[in-house]
Amino acid sequence: MSREDLEMTRRVIQSLPKKTQTVFLLHRFDGLKYREIAEVLELSVSTVEKHMIAALAALARRIKDKES
Repeated sequence: MSREDLEMTRRVIQSLPKKTQTVFLLHRFDGLKYREIAEVLELSVSTVEKHMIAALAALARRIKDKES
């Protein structure tokens, strides 16, 4: 990953709602499973999944915009 890509990823993550950021970081950087994140944050697994979908969609949109 280039420095530019890393910076873009950081900006996208920081633009997310706080709970979505937390879910994304716990999963991608801390390696927690959705069930573990749900327990830590006192959420349902379904809610954790929804936050991850939102985070990944935001990153995908940014990548698509960059390629256009």
